Amino acid sequence: MLWVVLIWLALTFSYHINVNANNFTISDSGDSFSIMKVETYYDGTLMLQLQDAGDNTRNSHQLDLRLIHPNGIVSTLAVPLTDTNSSDDISAVAFPLSPGYIFVTVVYLSNNTINGKIISWNGDVLQSDVDLDGGTVGSPDSYSFKLNVDPSKNFLWVANITQNSTTNLSWTVLGSKSDHYQFQKLQSGIIKIPESLRLQQFKSFETIEGGFGIAYLTRESSLMTINDDEQFSFSRNGTFLAIPRWQLSVTFLEPEAEKFKQPLLIYQTGVPFDALQLGLNDCSYGLDGSGYSCVLVFSDYKKDPHSSSSGEAYVESLFLRITFLSSGAIKSIINLVPPQEGTDLRFQSLKAIPFGGFLGLYFSNVSKLGVIYDTSGEMVGEIPLAKNVDTYGVFPNNTLYLLNKQLSNQVSLETVEIFTYPLKKILGNDNRFNNPSIEASSPVIGDTIKLSVPKISVTFRLQIEKSVGNVSIFQANGSSPILRQFFSAKTGFCSIQNDSHTIWIDILSSTFNQQGAKYYVTLDNNFVESKSAGQALFGIAKDTWWFSTETRTNLYSDSVQGLLRLDVDGTSYFERLNKEQKAEFFRQMLFEIAQSIPIEQSRLSTSQKYQLDSNSQKRKLLFPLKISDTKNLKKPNAIQVTQDLNTLILNKEISPISIKSSTKFLDTTYGYQRTPNLWEEYKSPLIAWGCGILIITFIYFLARIKYPQGRNRKIFQFSLIVVDFGLDLAFLVYNSRDVPWLFIPCLAVFSVPILLNLLQAFWLLINEITRNEAFAKWFHHHTKSASIITLIAAADVEIVTLLGSRIAGFAFFSAPFSVNANNWIFWSTTINMFIEDLPQLAIQILYRFNTVSYEIIPYLSLIVSSLIMATNIIGRVYNCAEKAQDSHQIKYQEAGEKVNFQQSRLSTITIERKGPSNISHHEYSSS
Repeated sequence: MLWVVLIWLALTFSYHINVNANNFTISDSGDSFSIMKVETYYDGTLMLQLQDAGDNTRNSHQLDLRLIHPNGIVSTLAVPLTDTNSSDDISAVAFPLSPGYIFVTVVYLSNNTINGKIISWNGDVLQSDVDLDGGTVGSPDSYSFKLNVDPSKNFLWVANITQNSTTNLSWTVLGSKSDHYQFQKLQSGIIKIPESLRLQQFKSFETIEGGFGIAYLTRESSLMTINDDEQFSFSRNGTFLAIPRWQLSVTFLEPEAEKFKQPLLIYQTGVPFDALQLGLNDCSYGLDGSGYSCVLVFSDYKKDPHSSSSGEAYVESLFLRITFLSSGAIKSIINLVPPQEGTDLRFQSLKAIPFGGFLGLYFSNVSKLGVIYDTSGEMVGEIPLAKNVDTYGVFPNNTLYLLNKQLSNQVSLETVEIFTYPLKKILGNDNRFNNPSIEASSPVIGDTIKLSVPKISVTFRLQIEKSVGNVSIFQANGSSPILRQFFSAKTGFCSIQNDSHTIWIDILSSTFNQQGAKYYVTLDNNFVESKSAGQALFGIAKDTWWFSTETRTNLYSDSVQGLLRLDVDGTSYFERLNKEQKAEFFRQMLFEIAQSIPIEQSRLSTSQKYQLDSNSQKRKLLFPLKISDTKNLKKPNAIQVTQDLNTLILNKEISPISIKSSTKFLDTTYGYQRTPNLWEEYKSPLIAWGCGILIITFIYFLARIKYPQGRNRKIFQFSLIVVDFGLDLAFLVYNSRDVPWLFIPCLAVFSVPILLNLLQAFWLLINEITRNEAFAKWFHHHTKSASIITLIAAADVEIVTLLGSRIAGFAFFSAPFSVNANNWIFWSTTINMFIEDLPQLAIQILYRFNTVSYEIIPYLSLIVSSLIMATNIIGRVYNCAEKAQDSHQIKYQEAGEKVNFQQSRLSTITIERKGPSNISHHEYSSS
């Protein structure tokens, strides 16, 4: 079993690597090893795939890897790929995904089938059946793996596939749509090569926008009739055989697109080089916004100075760097001149350097040489290398790493030294952004800023234009950062200054709202693009641009009661939920709001009541939210939280609440509104009401002064009834639908009494006219007044009594109602109390306990309904007492009249005496 012993490693890496020299020993109890390939993770981790040099079958059943981490730890992975007893011959190749994961292709050589596996750094096989759509996988030129510029998204797999004797390119984009790192096919297809062309070589590359590109080299020989495996060349004696034509084409796959675009021809040649051969060495993007570039290697058929044979071979003699845009436009074609002739050096490989330029590796029998080219193709430096340098690469921060094998005295031991060399940043320093396009930022990295700073900015070296990428602002929170704000550069929240170098980013007041907190800002690739070339520029990676907020002491505040409103979609969704689901919806809403602000969830509470908003023309639900204050003056008080929540909702499209399951339904046109203070909100109407009461009181005293004997208090009763009727009507129109199940009862309780009151008033007056002669005479003189009062009596039949109240002694208020009429009015109003006044009060109470927004009309309706109910009850008690007293007086009067009648029976008798006798008068009083 292979193992790694770390002998010495002085490596520090915090995205900016700084390594001096490192070596470690890989040993085995058997034969020596060889490094099959080396790959680099974007965090700086190196992955070495090993194979046993003495037994080529060893790699057939086991994947041997070494991971050299930025902190100096070396991990050993030995992952079985098949049953050790299996007779299948396989070949495996490992590729880096996001840190922590490895993609492995396994080719079963017996039937030439291919399968993919996802393996963790712990050696666990997370997925063993990644579909790669077949393809021919042999030499490295027959397949291509390319990770997205954002490693967490997806990767592209390209392989040769032969169809009808024509070799085409089969491609598949695979990505994980879950957190379990299970990859599935997202897009796939075939790039067909014209039958007149023959595929020679291809390279895939990632685009800054998050897509992919494929460059492929083809040749055409329509004049030739030789076998496929013969070389295209001119014969040495000058006899014409053929002039091959070479073409370099490129095609792009945009993010989320279903297929690659039409291929673009970026280079072709028919120049009759003597036995010309072309190779495609490397394709990559430019960090400086220059576009993309591919390097072609031209080889002539001539004597190889490195060969002991006297024969001739293909020897590299020319390198062309072709720079092009995604539109296919060619920007430049530059010769990369190899080292001077006579140096006995031969080309090995060429790689792009992240911060501009290229690094070429040349070798001889005794040494190797690294040559640095700038963006114009001029050599600007050389790095002498030992002969044993086997593998090299460049970290994202422009640091060169070299792997140098050193043989030990023991046959079973070999030492690999890792050397690093900081390459010159041809495109300039990056101000710690790891991006040569950026000149400066405000605030600078590591700065301390004021709370709620309104703007931040980034200055680029190139002139820029806004593009489609996002800016995202996070608050540090351990391993779970909190998203605070995000939006595209295309929105109105970004602006570019007149110099076209600086982009200003508007910040919501709710974003930097936590004192003493650490924040960091990320810019997506393609957030801006170069103004001249229209090519996307790299952004700013996570944890790179960070700064902190100041600390200060807040003030205490009272708790805040307020309202939230769901939009139309949210209301429709909520009304489909059952009772338990609605309760869970409210719990999730509180959790997500607390996350978005952010504050402790314990400071938020809701009664879980809800109602329709009567002020909205569309169906939208309101519900209450209480924000409690905190005793910790380091945290935002309730007033500050109220303002932050309102800002988040009003700007929902760029705040985190838009991407959460419940808060996404909050209405952006409503925000978070504090429960209205009736006095502050309705000050003018309430003052008008107060003035009205004073005027009515003044009228009452005038009437009392003019005619004290009148029942002038009827003025208050009449005013109260009319106001109650108006409020009931307003409540029915504007508020009754707030609680849907109260609308029908409210409509019935309002309309039925109107009809009954109107009928009773008409019957009463008609009956009095026909049976009460005195009333009929009065009615004849005051018909108009009686008619108006009759109509108003629809609100309450008791208003009819106003005609006989003798207010201020006016004749039209002096109707002589009969005793029967007064009794009828008494019992009618008593019944009306139970069919109108009591139900109205009940409706107002139910409305109060089933709503979250209590406005002025329901508030006044409840008060007036309560007053009317109270006055009716008290009035009935007084009326009953008066009737009892009147009944007692009637009985007393009847008893007194009987006594007086008996006393009146006193008789007086007179006797007359006639004749001579004298007769005298006598009176008799009988008792």
